[in-house]
Amino acid sequence: MSEYADIKAKKFRRVLSTLLKISDINLRETGSHTCVKCIRTGETYPIPTSHRSVNRFIVKGFKDWLVRNKICSAVEFNNLLKK
Repeated sequence: MSEYADIKAKKFRRVLSTLLKISDINLRETGSHTCVKCIRTGETYPIPTSHRSVNRFIVKGFKDWLVRNKICSAVEFNNLLKK
C-alpha cells in the first residue's frame, strides 16, 4: 500500500499557501506548473497544478524535497495534508 494518494490540486494549492506563510519558500506560476523555490538553497520543484489532481509520486517527491531542503519535516507535511 502506498504512503500517499493522489490529491486534488485545489487542496494541494492550500497546502502550498500554508507552507508559504510558515517557511522560506517562493511560489511562481509558470504556465501549467507552480514552481516552488527554496530561498536558502535556490532549488526549485515544479508541481503540475493545472491538472485536476496531483499524482501521488509527485506528492511524495515534494515531501522528500521539503525534507532535503529543511523547509519542514515529513510529519509536518503529513499534518498539512490531513487538514
